[in-house]
Amino acid sequence: MGLKNEIFQIIQDIIEDKILVIKDDTALLGEVSAIDSMQLIELCLALEDFAAQHNFEFQWKSEKAMSMNWGMFRTAGSLADAFVQQMEGKQ
Repeated sequence: MGLKNEIFQIIQDIIEDKILVIKDDTALLGEVSAIDSMQLIELCLALEDFAAQHNFEFQWKSEKAMSMNWGMFRTAGSLADAFVQQMEGKQ
């Protein structure tokens, strides 16, 4: 399983809608988001743990990270891409 798919699985494990298939364009912020605010916090903590398994610290706490227009949490794909970029930048 690729790293991106592992992140999609983390998202899938957190959301309540088990029928929804997580894809690149699955919204994580906004009116049609797949997750609510509490699940977003759970996701951030789960990603911190996942990053620790890969020996780096995932940076998600900036104001820009949560921007609905530019932030990494816009979609599942943008989040997975940001995670991979941060991981590769730490090696």
